[in-house]
Order: sequence, then structure tokens, then C-alpha cells
Amino acid sequence: MNSSAARIRDLRGFSPDNKGCVFELQSLVAHVPLGKIMLLIDATTDVGFLRQTLDTCWRTVASRSTRAGEAGAVILLDTKGRDALAVEKLMALADQALGQTAPLPPPIGTASLARA
Repeated sequence: MNSSAARIRDLRGFSPDNKGCVFELQSLVAHVPLGKIMLLIDATTDVGFLRQTLDTCWRTVASRSTRAGEAGAVILLDTKGRDALAVEKLMALADQALGQTAPLPPPIGTASLARA
């Protein structure tokens, strides 16, 4: 799990009702370097509960592993309802994590997808 450049999770709407997401966060924190974890949030995310959950996950992992001295921070990206901008920012962060700084080439054209 920790061989990818980044792990991105959509936590828009995250709240105490999202038990599956809590389990997923536990797994991410246990297996992925903190700086490679990017979480999408927005106004519907219970950020206080998210921070509490991340803290609990980290304390559990740190008490059971050699990662106790590891430093880093999970990246929280507030989309503010601007999904296209969020995707652009995620791609820039991924490029940065991969050390890729050259711009993408221009599009080669378009493709119409029409129903037959």
C-alpha cells in the first residue's frame, strides 16, 4: 500500500456515521507515510471529528510500531465545492510527490462520445 506516490480519499460529508471510512483511515495511517495521504474535504465534512479520528488512528499505530518517531502531516484539501479546481490541485500535488515539474503537453484533440 505504501509504494504509491499518494493515497487520495474523498471525505466530503465525513461524519461519525461513516464507520467504513474510519476503518479505511486506520489502514491508511497504519501503512502509508503521512505526507502521502491526501483527504478531500468540504463544508459537509465534520473536520473536528476527522482530526480526532486521525489523532486516534496515529496514537494506535504509534503505540504498536516503529513509526512512533515518524513526522509528517496528512494533507487536507478543502474543495469548497469547486471539484474541477480540486482535481487540478490534486494532480499538482501528485506531480510534486513524484518530482515531476514539466508541464503536460497540449491536448491532441477531442473525442465525441455520442450514443448510437
